[in-house]
Amino acid sequence: MELFTKRLRLRKLRVEDAPLLVSLYGDPEVQKTLPQPEPVTVERERAIIERQLNGPWTKEGSGMFAVFEEDGGDFVGCCGHLFWDIDGVHETEVAYAIMPQHWRKGYATEAALALKEDAFKRLGVKRVISLVMPGNVGSEKVAQNNGMHIEKQTVLLEKYHVNVWAVER
Repeated sequence: MELFTKRLRLRKLRVEDAPLLVSLYGDPEVQKTLPQPEPVTVERERAIIERQLNGPWTKEGSGMFAVFEEDGGDFVGCCGHLFWDIDGVHETEVAYAIMPQHWRKGYATEAALALKEDAFKRLGVKRVISLVMPGNVGSEKVAQNNGMHIEKQTVLLEKYHVNVWAVER
């Protein structure tokens, strides 16, 4: 499964992408923007990818993508659809994490817009959310650019306070 934007290629994660995710999620700047419940290792990332491939990709028809620049193929980050039960409601998240050297290029917004449209058209959902750590101004801007508004704050994985941004079709 692949999605394309003007400048990006999003493709379904593969187990061999684990080292790329270690470089992304192991980056200290990225770690400040996301909940990180466990140390980042190749083994952990492989296990997460395998769970994605056997879980959301099988059950929901989507999941996480590796993101590459269309011209040159440089690894940009990871994005995709995550599926949560938030306060008793099944939600589809547009999630994104970008390598710091690619921040402020509009890549997160470009990927998030493509994921929102994919969720509305291909997955048939009527609403998508993004979960943003309080104070993560960059991700707040991406959510705003994706037409979202802040709806509430909730607790994710029993310990991370996150803001729920949402938009309906």
